[in-house]
Amino acid sequence: MANRACDSCKRRKIKRLPPQCDGSPTECSNCRISNLTCSYSILPKKRGPKPNSVRRRRAKDVVDSSSSSPRTIQTSPAHNPGVSVEETKLPVGEWSSFDIHPPSLRSPCFSNPTPSSDSVNTPGYLPSTNVLGIATWPNSHIPDARDAAGDIYSSLVAAICAAVPNKSPRQLVDDCISRHLQFTFPVAPIYHEPTVRRNAARFFSGSAFAAPNSMNPFAADITPKEHLASLRAFTHITGLCASTANSPENLAAIPASVATSFLRASRACLKLYEDYDIEHPNYYSIIIHIYHSAALHGSGRTMHSWHELGQAIIIAQSMRLHDERSRARYAANPLEAQLLRFIYWSLYMINRSAAVLNNRPILLRHSISDLPPEIPFLVPDRIPLLDPTSVYSAPPFEERVLHGADLCRRIWTTAADLIEGIQACAVQNRDERARAVALTDLMCTYVAFTSILDDLPTWLQSPDSILTDGATDTAIALYQRGSFWRLRVDAVVTFHCLRMVLLKRCAENGLVTILGLSDEPLMIAMRTAEIARDCLDVVDSIPFEYLQTNGEPLMEKLRQIGSALLELSQKTEFEMIKTRAKAYLVRLLNILARLGSRAVDELNIDPTE
Repeated sequence: MANRACDSCKRRKIKRLPPQCDGSPTECSNCRISNLTCSYSILPKKRGPKPNSVRRRRAKDVVDSSSSSPRTIQTSPAHNPGVSVEETKLPVGEWSSFDIHPPSLRSPCFSNPTPSSDSVNTPGYLPSTNVLGIATWPNSHIPDARDAAGDIYSSLVAAICAAVPNKSPRQLVDDCISRHLQFTFPVAPIYHEPTVRRNAARFFSGSAFAAPNSMNPFAADITPKEHLASLRAFTHITGLCASTANSPENLAAIPASVATSFLRASRACLKLYEDYDIEHPNYYSIIIHIYHSAALHGSGRTMHSWHELGQAIIIAQSMRLHDERSRARYAANPLEAQLLRFIYWSLYMINRSAAVLNNRPILLRHSISDLPPEIPFLVPDRIPLLDPTSVYSAPPFEERVLHGADLCRRIWTTAADLIEGIQACAVQNRDERARAVALTDLMCTYVAFTSILDDLPTWLQSPDSILTDGATDTAIALYQRGSFWRLRVDAVVTFHCLRMVLLKRCAENGLVTILGLSDEPLMIAMRTAEIARDCLDVVDSIPFEYLQTNGEPLMEKLRQIGSALLELSQKTEFEMIKTRAKAYLVRLLNILARLGSRAVDELNIDPTE
């Protein structure tokens, strides 16, 4: 008798029953009841894993399909011995704008997870990836990604030439650097102009670029440290250009696709050495993330911008920039020590701005260490950051710019102390005597805050005065006037925005006496309208092109004023105040409509398109 079910039972999913014991022919009880003849013509199938031949055949099909794609990678013999891979170049135009990885990193993973030291030092070697997709670099080696970096460079140059055919890449990069120096450096003096110009000349030399696939600026790197320095310099210069090209005042002259290309190239190059950079951070490690954050913020991608800013703050904390004593390790490089000091304060202001305007957590505080850090902004033995040979930055231009940047820093630090003090006084279980002392200190701090703008220098009080200040060259005066207007806009609009924020925080916690007001709703409503009027009067007095240079940060501050006016117009019981609030709100909305907002544009994108 067969040891399995017959064909009929198998089709009906019926198990075989034992035969009768009367010696009748061997057959299934179900077949006997149904008057069917048992048959065993269906061949049984084996269970378990497929045979090796089937697996090999399927693997071969996958390899054949992947090799037909134009995106393949050049593998060094040391990394994959005995395997010959035909190199296929990726067409430049096929680099997707949503893919931050270079073409050389988009091929299937290699099989060797632990490369030898010889293969790591082989030009063109790329790391394997583990099951989490993380590159597995040996900790003691600097990654060598010359071919991948060359692909990034070629794709960037080709994209620039296609988007702006009337300018060479060098001219476009120089324009971005000049605009950044004029409008961004005054509020964030965090880089050295001669170094940036030198890197631009290295990577974007010549007046034209004829054959992007025939040149690789990373091929000349001799040692691993030189190669790492090249990667960091290229990532930095492209990040700087991305943050500048994305600002609203440039959109008429530079296509938005150029800013996207710069940002994509900078982020892709950072990915090549990011693991090593996390373990061995330096000045470039922080400023690159700051530029990425600024570029994403300028394009309206606020969540991505906050993520990049958080990365910069984490690196700054790991380098202990909050402690002035930590800069002793940079005694051999005083320029980097000075830039790190400026970067700390820039990160502090950016973090405070994100916390106040976008309800982000505060990641960088004064009291992050046991001892209160004393981090001066301006030091006597300061190294000049601008090009001393440039007529546009002749003394005392840099001194004035740094004075304005220090003014913006003092506005934010004083307001931050007030906000933290208000939150501390709002705690109900505090001792009454200690609370009274804290309130007195807050009143003194608020008086100091309101008097910050009382003694502005002439060139910051009225930037147009530099045109009649005996300047010999009108072009130089116009250039410097633009920088001073940029500083004035940032200082005065930030000041009035923080006045509104402080009023709101005090009203919510019942501490308006700090501001010299009573708890009467009419007094609070009147002060809200007064602050909004002061801010709008200042904005109306500023030339529109200099409002545009502030981009999204300015619009976020104006939206804070608009939010307070909208709430006032809806909730106040006083008709006169309501009428004033509505009139001010109309003025503010007209200004915001003229400026435009990339963040609003991002919100209007249909995700189904």
